[in-house]
Amino acid sequence: MLHLVRRRTRWLAAVGAIAAVMAAFLAWGPIGLGNGPLWLPVSSGGYGWTELRTEPVAYVLPIGNHGHSAAVIDSVAVTGSPRFALPALQDALIGHMARYACTALGPFSGHESALPGCVQPRQHGATGAVVAAGTYLAVGRERQPALVLVLAGPRPRQCWEITAVVVRYHAGIRHWVATFPQGSVITCGVGGKVPSAS
Repeated sequence: MLHLVRRRTRWLAAVGAIAAVMAAFLAWGPIGLGNGPLWLPVSSGGYGWTELRTEPVAYVLPIGNHGHSAAVIDSVAVTGSPRFALPALQDALIGHMARYACTALGPFSGHESALPGCVQPRQHGATGAVVAAGTYLAVGRERQPALVLVLAGPRPRQCWEITAVVVRYHAGIRHWVATFPQGSVITCGVGGKVPSAS
């Protein structure tokens, strides 16, 4: 009798595990391995900037898709270094490059804005945006998409650092969580100081 109870328990556990896997597949589709076809530059160098006013900061990156299907962005996030205050992402926008594969860090608005020389004027929310297939380092600025991260400016005498950009997206029924390391992208508020590279 005990043997039958154990066998039934194992059978029920196996059925429960299969049901959980099938439910996850139906809810999210198959999970892709690695970063998938979406591309952002992976930086090993560093950017530093000290802002003289408290205002949003723009970090501009080219984004591309070297796959054969369009990719739809589900969400964008940034990770920070424990050495500093955490960067606060206010918005993620998609636009098109004003010049080929531009990367910039600076004020989001105003006469010193990082956008005008790097991104064409019209941007829209990144969530739900489609990154067309074949836009991996597309030749011709009108085809190269741009990702504009809008972050809260750091407080006086504080800095923040972006260590990676994380993009959740899907192409068809496949989903990815892609992480793109960013080296050392540091912004400091008034009175803060970008640490020198050691």
